[in-house]
Amino acid sequence: MEHSVDALTAIAARGEGGIYQVSGASDASYYEIASYLASRIGAESSLVRPCSAGSRGLPAEEITPFTSLDCARLSDLTGFHPPQPLNVIEEALLSESES
Repeated sequence: MEHSVDALTAIAARGEGGIYQVSGASDASYYEIASYLASRIGAESSLVRPCSAGSRGLPAEEITPFTSLDCARLSDLTGFHPPQPLNVIEEALLSESES
């Protein structure tokens, strides 16, 4: 939520209309995220195994090659730089443990 508000604030401060893409700084696969979470909670890494969306029944036309969008224009115009996906997950975990 914090990063979304930061992006919107940067856009509003610029005072110009337009279309802006807001996304993470890079792609992160479900496997990468699951592996990170497993290591974070001390689970066996062998419990996390990669698989393709197609092998799980998702139609090929519904499989997107990327999870993030290019937000270079937003960064160039406003100075907002999106966070790395695993950093956002870590922040969420820390926030949850504090509440």
